[in-house]
Amino acid sequence: MNNKDHTWELKSYAPDKAELWDDFVLAQPHGSIHQCALWRDFQQTIPGREQVLGFYALDENGAWIGATWCVKMSTGFLGTHWYYSARGPVLKNQNTKFRQEFLSAIAAELKNQKGLFWRLDPYWQESTWLKLEAEPAKLNIKPATKNFQPTDSLMLDLKLSEDELLAQTKRQARKALRLANEAGVTIEILNSNCVETSHIEAWDTLNSDTTTRDGFFGHDKTYYQSFIKRLKPYSYLCFAHHQGKPVAAAILTVCEDKAIYYFGASSSDASTRDLRAPYALQWAMILKAKALRAQTYDFTGITPEDQPDHPYKGITQFKTRFGGYRDTYGGGREIVLRKAWYALYRLVKKMRS
Repeated sequence: MNNKDHTWELKSYAPDKAELWDDFVLAQPHGSIHQCALWRDFQQTIPGREQVLGFYALDENGAWIGATWCVKMSTGFLGTHWYYSARGPVLKNQNTKFRQEFLSAIAAELKNQKGLFWRLDPYWQESTWLKLEAEPAKLNIKPATKNFQPTDSLMLDLKLSEDELLAQTKRQARKALRLANEAGVTIEILNSNCVETSHIEAWDTLNSDTTTRDGFFGHDKTYYQSFIKRLKPYSYLCFAHHQGKPVAAAILTVCEDKAIYYFGASSSDASTRDLRAPYALQWAMILKAKALRAQTYDFTGITPEDQPDHPYKGITQFKTRFGGYRDTYGGGREIVLRKAWYALYRLVKKMRS
């Protein structure tokens, strides 16, 4: 695909470009596991997401300057579909003109694929979106009907020493770590090669406990199993045990210099509550990420500062006891590809809610 009016060229992904793709994405400050080549492989294992389109941009010298995956998603409405880019696009060229051109070129390709809209939630500030929306030849950009990725995350700087990391934790966290140690809580961190069916079953039990107790949405166990296996060697399944029984679990990824805490689960058995196992597990994961030379540890979603009653209120209290700092990004956006169909889809969705 040529863009003769531009000083860059849009190309479609081919499997022989996987190494170059990762070299580019993971070298960028806002590149992440969500946009690495293995993420495409993982998405293709999820029923209904078998088509994942990849697009990248080369400048006039053949250097990579942008890339993103676009995952085909069903609307559940008259056989129509849309596309999703998790934490993408990833761009090296940060000027508004290039962003506009890059998004427009991909939107044209997705429209040719009969998509209704393209949802994206890159690591961009809200001000970046406002500049794009103010462009004279602007795209038809709408706020996302649902944010798949949080706008606010808690981050730890893993360049700090272990003592410095411990010093920034709050008193409640240090007490919890001491109590977990005194209670004999032990930690097991498994890389994907070591994960067996019994580990997945243990995870599923704890995860079911958590989603039922806290009212959160959870995937079925095949999703998590595929997540761990397909994102090898970046993925880890982590357990806290007490007297040989798993009482807390979490999934961690460490991809280049970025560690991300994804999914956490714990037992609903009242007898385990005083063990403080999730604190011991989280601390061990932080140290594991540091040992693997990660520079940042992303706790992911926390409550936005202006929404004290947000559903993340409880988990925010837990996460912020480890110290760290807040990162805030703009909310997800949807680029409308087929205006009439999109309006009808939104109307039907509103009527069903």
